[in-house]
Amino acid sequence: LFRSPKAKSPTMTSGCDEISPEKPEDEAEAEEAEAEEEKEEAEEEEKEKAEEKEEDNEEDGMKVVKLPTMSLDIDADVLRGVPLNVLMAGHANVFSTSAGSQMDYTKSVCTSKLDDFVSHDWGSARIEKFMTLCMVHNGVAASILSMLAAFVTHALQSKIFIGVLPYSRPYNPAVTDLSNYRMHFGIWAQVLCPVVFTCVYFYGQQLRGFLGLSTKLVFLDKMCIHQADKHQKMKGIRQLAGFLDKSDRLVVCWSKRYFTRL
Repeated sequence: LFRSPKAKSPTMTSGCDEISPEKPEDEAEAEEAEAEEEKEEAEEEEKEKAEEKEEDNEEDGMKVVKLPTMSLDIDADVLRGVPLNVLMAGHANVFSTSAGSQMDYTKSVCTSKLDDFVSHDWGSARIEKFMTLCMVHNGVAASILSMLAAFVTHALQSKIFIGVLPYSRPYNPAVTDLSNYRMHFGIWAQVLCPVVFTCVYFYGQQLRGFLGLSTKLVFLDKMCIHQADKHQKMKGIRQLAGFLDKSDRLVVCWSKRYFTRL
């Protein structure tokens, strides 16, 4: 008798071990095309939303300006500052108009660091910015020097110290009895102290320049970024963050329009 060879039984596999058939190439291409369409639609929707937002801002009187990407790095030939006495000359006449010129740019000088970064909006009044800068830069000096003037006049008037100035006012008879005398009767400090305070408060930086003393170097966009050369202007705007990074202090001439119109 011949024994027939045993037939091999089929191998049983579980459902998770089964190899799924590969998708047809046409179906994969269709899915990829569908994904591309969805991506394009999403981009178009974002663009439409941005345009609608810009139109709404224009209706409200606001114009959105997209600034170029800024970096903290700044070129040595771009970093410039203007002396504070030049900026405040003519009661800060530079704030009268936003239009800059070659002459304004030449008033600034190259530097490695700045003392102040002056931030403001061109829609506010010039006198408001001038008063702000006077308070920030001259207020302390004006107070100290006016008090010093009071001590000096007291020493010049008092018989205990120097006593060269008369006690009485011009329209009063001479003071002979000093036992009941009060120093506030004297006119010298009342006249001199307000004059000293006013001169230093409004013209302190010009006095420093006149005396040959060093003044602070500050950043003002109109004078430190070339306004006549478009290439140099865009180069300076791109490196605005670098100007701020090189400044020791940020001085904001705040107004109600500051956060809406820079």
